[in-house]
Amino acid sequence: MSSLNVDIVDVVTNRPLFNVCASAVIALYCLNFVLSDCTERVGLVTANTLITNTYVWNLITSCFYEQHILKVVLDLIALLYATKSLPVPNIEQFGLYFLFSILGCTIGTSTYCFFSFMAVPKESSLITPIYGFGGVLMCILMYARHQYKHDSVIPAMPKLTFHHLPIVFLVTQVALYFLWCKFLVKDIHFTIVSLFFSWSYLRFFYKHDSSNTDSMGDNSDDFTFVGMFPEVLHIVLIPFTTAFYNLIALTGLFPALEAVEKKTTYHHLRSGGGVLPAPGSFSGPSSPTARSGEHETKAVDVVADRRRAKALKLLDQKMAELAQEPEGWDDVGSMGDIESMMRPSAELSKYKV
Repeated sequence: MSSLNVDIVDVVTNRPLFNVCASAVIALYCLNFVLSDCTERVGLVTANTLITNTYVWNLITSCFYEQHILKVVLDLIALLYATKSLPVPNIEQFGLYFLFSILGCTIGTSTYCFFSFMAVPKESSLITPIYGFGGVLMCILMYARHQYKHDSVIPAMPKLTFHHLPIVFLVTQVALYFLWCKFLVKDIHFTIVSLFFSWSYLRFFYKHDSSNTDSMGDNSDDFTFVGMFPEVLHIVLIPFTTAFYNLIALTGLFPALEAVEKKTTYHHLRSGGGVLPAPGSFSGPSSPTARSGEHETKAVDVVADRRRAKALKLLDQKMAELAQEPEGWDDVGSMGDIESMMRPSAELSKYKV
């Protein structure tokens, strides 16, 4: 218990990330007792940002504003444990990531509300306040995922790693939404947008190595998007995530996926007896037309060989019978027999395969 108290004191006194976020959440919550229309002024209302008013500050303040004290307490507890012993080696790069994640979260949510209004003309899409700490918390959890990766979140649950933590947080909010606790998930839009934006920034734009200015992002297999989900779901998610990635890549924001050469499997029941082709030779399967042509040629050759062998066998039998007959037979008869033997007859036709 004493070690836990020491960790908490260390986070509060020596971790500026916790201090900044906690101070912003508490200060904006206190505005509820000062401003009568605090939610409309501080929360993200798409119509108030640039349309009817110019409350541009709500692009920042909406991510730290809370209206209920219970949500404030839950936010501070989650923030405390998310930032505990979280290393931030480069304050400048993390500050850019933190700022762009907040702006991407609010601008992305405003864009979604605007297109939602265009698709289904409902004024609620433009005037409903959206606020909450979920987007910022998702940003921090995604950064913690990149730092700790396969480390377990709770020692008693070794399979629950930091890779899964962002999705666990999102699933928790979705569950609360359907359990009629919507006042606790006013920020679910921020959470969803921040999930994609924060991963994208860390994946492609964050300078993890300050000594190498040309190196940006983390393209390792340990930081893939589907890596946040259980492995049993990868076979279902990969086609959808690949299609979504390719759509974004068309805009030039993401680099194009590298083409992966398809591996050809070999089997002893296939042609070639399972022998690998020589280097440089074509290793892919032949076309159906070529395969059918080869099979037809082989079938014709086999039938011709069988007919030829049976005809030779009959010829040998006939010659043996002629050798056993008396020598008084005439030449005409013998020539007739030979000619009849050489002509295709009904006797030979019954041997067709």
